[in-house]
Amino acid sequence: MDEDLNEMISRYKTHISNGESLLEKLAENNYSNVRGIHKMKRKIKKDLEFLSETLQSNNMKKEHLLCSNLHFYKAVLEEAVNWPECEAVFETFLYKTSDNCQKRLTVDVVSHKGHQWIKVIARNPIALHQIYKEGDTFGRRSIMDQATSYIEAAGQNLYLYNPPKVVFSFVNGVPEEMKAFLERFGILVEGKVISVEDVSLSDSSTGSGCSDDVNFTSVPVHDQQDNPSRYNLCVTTMIAYVSSLTNGGCNKEFNEPLLNQQAEWERARPVKPFLDNLFSGKDLLCCATAVEDFKSIVNIVGGEEEKSRAAELLSRITVVPDLPFTDLRPTGKIKERSLLIFGTGHAHKAVTVTANKGFVQAAKQKGARFAVVIHESRALSECKEHQQCS
Repeated sequence: MDEDLNEMISRYKTHISNGESLLEKLAENNYSNVRGIHKMKRKIKKDLEFLSETLQSNNMKKEHLLCSNLHFYKAVLEEAVNWPECEAVFETFLYKTSDNCQKRLTVDVVSHKGHQWIKVIARNPIALHQIYKEGDTFGRRSIMDQATSYIEAAGQNLYLYNPPKVVFSFVNGVPEEMKAFLERFGILVEGKVISVEDVSLSDSSTGSGCSDDVNFTSVPVHDQQDNPSRYNLCVTTMIAYVSSLTNGGCNKEFNEPLLNQQAEWERARPVKPFLDNLFSGKDLLCCATAVEDFKSIVNIVGGEEEKSRAAELLSRITVVPDLPFTDLRPTGKIKERSLLIFGTGHAHKAVTVTANKGFVQAAKQKGARFAVVIHESRALSECKEHQQCS
């Protein structure tokens, strides 16, 4: 009995040590640009607190270790590091099922700037094979349900107007039959392929398996290039483009703290070269309301050089009718003008360039994800320069 207790204590301490090492790894590396990292830290700490309290109270059970997700979190972090351009971990997306029921899907890793969704599976391949062969049991349905959920959600949450590529990554290996089954429905499967002989299951554990007539809708595979041909310009972008701050005036001092702050940003991270590179060789469009608002702002508070640059920019833009986004209603940070601007870009399948990060985040919280390029804001400053001189 003492040997069993000592072994259990040792296993608990190993789990806790592994979890603490994972937190240290998160602290040592700069993952601040990856959305969801703080959520992962909270999940790890919650698991560690439970295991530590259980160990201290001498209420240890084997089931506690089996239910711990620390091994899974470690696998998710490794996938986030290994896949290029990781955007997020544990990102939640809204989607509707075939019976029009709204659901949420938490994607383990979003990589390739958003082009790819990765489901991490850290289970033993023997257990996975057993699940696959158990016919109509709950376990087998869970594999199908996960695949179905990812496929449906990807088809409704487009990135640059294409569904993200769905990847199931089996970190401990994948049974060959399960791999073939998932690939038939457009899912890319990563992981060492384990043959039926390798998993060493008896012939008696053969059920009906997953039949070929399962009603899946596969996600179309696109040649996803992060290189759109057209951009829809927000008022904030046009103002930033013509501002004196972005055209040589960032070294001046202003009476207004906001302009001084933006001048400092511009010296560190110039916006104009970024936008010039973005616009090069592309079609630029803008809705009629945004153009009129931009003209009005420049005429009222813009300087002569800013007005001249505004006229030159407008000559390069195709003005299109307003096409409001009707799936959202104006509230708080979701303004009617923004719905017109972003809705027009969405209708034309153009990427909207904007400094209006608040709207993008508010819309995302409501389940609307727009194709956007976000940059820092810059105000018109030429007239303020003249006031300073006088």
